[in-house]
Amino acid sequence: MRRIAALVSVVATVCACSAASVASASGSASGSSSASGSASASANTTAAIAPGRHVTVDARVALRAYTAFVEQRLGSVLTALSAVAAGSDARSGQWDRISAPLAAIRARVGTAAVVWYVEPDGSYFTTEEGLTNKSLADRSYFAALMAGRDAEGPLVVSKASGRSSTIVAAPIRANGHVIGGLGASIDLVKLSKVVQTRFAFPSSVDFYAIDSAGRYALNKATSLIFSFPSKLGSPSLRAAVHTMLSTSSGRVSYRFDGASRTVLYMRSRATGWTFAIGVGNG
Repeated sequence: MRRIAALVSVVATVCACSAASVASASGSASGSSSASGSASASANTTAAIAPGRHVTVDARVALRAYTAFVEQRLGSVLTALSAVAAGSDARSGQWDRISAPLAAIRARVGTAAVVWYVEPDGSYFTTEEGLTNKSLADRSYFAALMAGRDAEGPLVVSKASGRSSTIVAAPIRANGHVIGGLGASIDLVKLSKVVQTRFAFPSSVDFYAIDSAGRYALNKATSLIFSFPSKLGSPSLRAAVHTMLSTSSGRVSYRFDGASRTVLYMRSRATGWTFAIGVGNG
């Protein structure tokens, strides 16, 4: 528990929206790996934080704030896409009417690599290129989207930009049928940098998220995004990842890159990702 005692104090730069995340969160990791039970919220929280101030918060609160920040970032894009999908422009199925509201969404979302409209056969348009010569029909989320279900969290290499991205998408319904979908491919390197800029985690603190397949979706070390931590040569990290994917929250310890690390983690219901925050111990 002494290692966790060191872990639970991290420095964050909190601006207006992340301060709200911290307040909301306060209410509601190669040797052998180890895991413990659920990481519960801290009783010690800061009720009011001025924008731009440096504060010390419990790492369990920081984990919840970081998770909530990313969920809100992706969720707000989904909300905007859903609103456009429900309107007459999208239901018309005409790109010349759909392109303007999608361009407005792209302008508001700095981490959106591509914003697009896809037709039932998989052909799609982007706000930058118009009609492309590619298809989304082979994407893992496509069938579910055409069946009327939202997508939030699938990892892809964008066909339009070539960037490591996550998908947020909403179906378009007209006359009781799905006639297409609206989506955004969010650049994960940019999103990771936004997280670091927003929270200003010190060099000793790591953050990342892994998807249900065990692949890095986010990482403070952006060069690791889309790699599998279980394949990075550390048996204890591989065991830790197994624990993180098989339990909804907790604590793991492992060695990686010559240092011991202790990590708190929690699963996001919105994205299916497991978010983690921790500290290296040299």
